Amino acid sequence: MVTFKDFGLDAKVLNAIEKLGYDKPTEIQAHTIEPAINGSDILGIAQTGSGKTAAFLIPMIKKLAEGRAKARMPRGLVITPTRELAAQIYENFSNLSADIKLTSTLIIGGTSYQEQQKALNTGVDIIIGTPGRIYDHLERQNVMLHGIQYLVIDEADRMLDEGFIPQIEMICSRTSPRRQTLFYSATMYSEIEKLADNFLTDPLRVEVSPRASVSENIEQLVFIVDKGGSRDLFKKKRNILRKVINHFGDDLSNAIIFSNTKNHVDILQKSMKFHGFESESIHGDHTQSVRTEALNKFRNGEIQFLIASDVASRGLDIPLVSHVINLDVPVNPEDYIHRIGRTGRAGNKGTSVTLCSKKELNSLDSIEKLISKPLNKFKLLLKGKSQELRIVPLNQIDENSEENSKEMMDMETEDTDISTAEENKSESQGRKKKKGKHTKRRGSPKPADLESASSADAGDGNMASGETVSDTEEAETVKPVRRRWSYRKKDLYTRKSKSDAAPDKTDDKTNVDLVSEESPEPDGIQASEQKSKSQSKQKGAGKSGQGGSKRGNKQSKNKGFEGQTPAFVYYDFD
Repeated sequence: MVTFKDFGLDAKVLNAIEKLGYDKPTEIQAHTIEPAINGSDILGIAQTGSGKTAAFLIPMIKKLAEGRAKARMPRGLVITPTRELAAQIYENFSNLSADIKLTSTLIIGGTSYQEQQKALNTGVDIIIGTPGRIYDHLERQNVMLHGIQYLVIDEADRMLDEGFIPQIEMICSRTSPRRQTLFYSATMYSEIEKLADNFLTDPLRVEVSPRASVSENIEQLVFIVDKGGSRDLFKKKRNILRKVINHFGDDLSNAIIFSNTKNHVDILQKSMKFHGFESESIHGDHTQSVRTEALNKFRNGEIQFLIASDVASRGLDIPLVSHVINLDVPVNPEDYIHRIGRTGRAGNKGTSVTLCSKKELNSLDSIEKLISKPLNKFKLLLKGKSQELRIVPLNQIDENSEENSKEMMDMETEDTDISTAEENKSESQGRKKKKGKHTKRRGSPKPADLESASSADAGDGNMASGETVSDTEEAETVKPVRRRWSYRKKDLYTRKSKSDAAPDKTDDKTNVDLVSEESPEPDGIQASEQKSKSQSKQKGAGKSGQGGSKRGNKQSKNKGFEGQTPAFVYYDFD
């Protein structure tokens, strides 16, 4: 059996490896460390979590331990697609070279440009960073790369997906042609092979895992969550997510929850926090300090859930993640492999859960083709009056179970299982429906149920949790309707119900769609509405005394919209 001592490493490096808990080389390390020390170019293909980072850092430390760097002339360069991965490699390098006089700097966006420039002017042995910021320093002549002896391109397939290849080609063109290059990728396709041919010279190809493979330590579950497309599918999935989390109980110690869009990541994080689940979010629009803080909280166990976009799906080494949950099926099948690769690492068991709607089944089929195996599909059912959640294999559902499935669909938009006490209290307060007619307009979306007062309170903080409003005040309140933004003037206002002017006795059973059935709005909104109403009355009185005016004629053009409340956009935090 190969050990780290067989590679002829310095005693200080061996001591650092032992402190990090590495007892023996992984498969990729055993096949690439010695050839890299001997100077060969490496084309390494291995799945995430296989130890690729140490496989290229250990030879780098041994080869660059002798000699010193000059100002603005580093000797080693590591390029990665994401800031988090670069920061992780930088930390691993610092640990492995703790007793060796090698200097390094982290060159990524979202951090101080001046500090990076200062470090480059002083002189560092190794640069670890992302393509964009490295290219920026190169263009400003803050660094010269013709002294690079050791070049590493990590996660090359992700570089190709993110469109970084032109920048990488420009960076590599500034380096010495006599450099040694190590090229690593989790997957290998014809495009990646062409890219490797441009950067490598007679490389040693090492492939230690099948193409697009998934660790056998990961149990993969797929939950079919609805019977078809739905305008409110995101809300249904959030409610099902909370039921699934409660179902796993103590077996779910922590989890990374992935969503396809940044907007959904933010909304889901607020929803989870509102319902009592400690969580933080991370995506590309967050500053580096916010992303680092969220990752540290998750690593240290301060929060149980990390809500993330695919920025966190590559290369992050977070030990002992028990579950990975895909709220959305990833559009790119390769992203599925990298997402679930956050669990089941270093020989530990892990579980991945994917919530799949019927309209996402095509993407699921692409994933099954990529990994060359079918995924276990299940249906979520509610059992009896107790509403106990059952997970039933899709091929075992009978007619009786199908009836329960319909009942489950009705329950998906409710919060009876995990709603907070404050939310239940607010939902029970004064949900009185108003009567009248609703005049439909062409192009206007159908009004959807607005959120309960507690959701608005959680977002605005303008009303106390136990505060109520009288029936008279509630009847005077014109509730905003959730609608798309439009440049048409009439879409910026909400029509008043006829019941505000005079009750309609002939249509008592008709609900006014444009008036909310939820609890009253916060005090600040009510006060502004009452003030605008009083001002409109005063203006009307003045106009009648003056016998009309130009201002009155202008107002008459907007007949039907006088004194009305601007529409607001509400975020859905259920």
